[in-house]
Amino acid sequence: MAGSRFAAAAAAVFVVGAAVGAPADFTTIRNLPAGLSLGGPTALAVGPSGSPVVGVIESVSGDLRLSWYLCDDETCSSGRLAPFATVPLAFTRFSVAVGTDGRAVAAYAFAGSLFVARCNSAACDAPTVSAPIDANVATAGIDVTMWADNSPVVSYMQTNGRVRLAICGDPRCSAPLSQTLFDTGETNQAYFHTAVALTAGDLPRVALASRTMGYQLALCKDAECFQSPSVVALPNIQSGEARGIAMALSSDGTATVAHSSDGLPSFGSLSIGIYQCPNPDCTGTIASHRFLVIDPFGWPAGLPALVVGADSVPLAAFGSGQYGGMHVLHGRPRDFVNSAASVTMLDAQSRPSSMVAMALGPQGRPVLAYLGPEGVRVASCNTRTCQ
Repeated sequence: MAGSRFAAAAAAVFVVGAAVGAPADFTTIRNLPAGLSLGGPTALAVGPSGSPVVGVIESVSGDLRLSWYLCDDETCSSGRLAPFATVPLAFTRFSVAVGTDGRAVAAYAFAGSLFVARCNSAACDAPTVSAPIDANVATAGIDVTMWADNSPVVSYMQTNGRVRLAICGDPRCSAPLSQTLFDTGETNQAYFHTAVALTAGDLPRVALASRTMGYQLALCKDAECFQSPSVVALPNIQSGEARGIAMALSSDGTATVAHSSDGLPSFGSLSIGIYQCPNPDCTGTIASHRFLVIDPFGWPAGLPALVVGADSVPLAAFGSGQYGGMHVLHGRPRDFVNSAASVTMLDAQSRPSSMVAMALGPQGRPVLAYLGPEGVRVASCNTRTCQ
């Protein structure tokens, strides 16, 4: 379209079961203890030691126990559980981050309130939990990151559809401030998702997916987001309902956003949209592309995850449908047009429609967490592209 600030092209199509790169020599896969499930699409972080921390859930006496799984090394060959909360048996997701001090935090909702849990030692045997930060909080759509001083920043949505940002005043989140960024009017939490990231100057960036407002990116002008943020509306280049959103920043603060939706009603499919801002202020032409994952067996694919490496090239991970298979998609939006993007299957045994969490590990190599046949798996890529 002439005069549009969005540069888009026809969707690239990937059919599950098609030939893809074989990663046997490029990935180390470990199984965590049996009986665990993944805490959410952002329940994975890598700290300064290079060892992953995975947010996991286990069923205990009719309740759900939320824990960090603290890996002992970069490939998670061993580790230990560190519980921080027990909640009733119900739909639950939470988000994990690790600070520069190596201490893990988790943000989660319980009984309608938002909480932040924090490890206070390397062993994490006596974590602290904040007082309730906000009320009427949905259990889905929570994402947490951390400032350089190890104070958490949390994006979340209330059950009335307001997208909020909680700014913690210290590492234990004892004096939080909350700001409303969007009022979506959406009340079904199955259809909204948020993601938060911080620039090197500690300026928050919040991405939103909802049925009522589509896909939005808020760029805060100050660390507490007191000033009204600049808002960029991302075009809906997909069909179907929003199923997830992920965001990552390059070293200069330029945002890349990936979101997913049900692709085509007649197929089990996932439509992944990737947007890349041209600069940290996201002014000018935004590159975008739609990547359609079709499962011929009629099962939808899982929620995607996203990281951006030092080369500013996005790396998105997604699970496929009926027969599983964890895949990694590598390329800028323009690479799809030039046939330079690539898809690699990391693990043929991932559970069907598994959600996936992804983070950058040592030397910028991706680490993934997802569900395998026996429970949660951690895959550590031995290259920056998993290829």
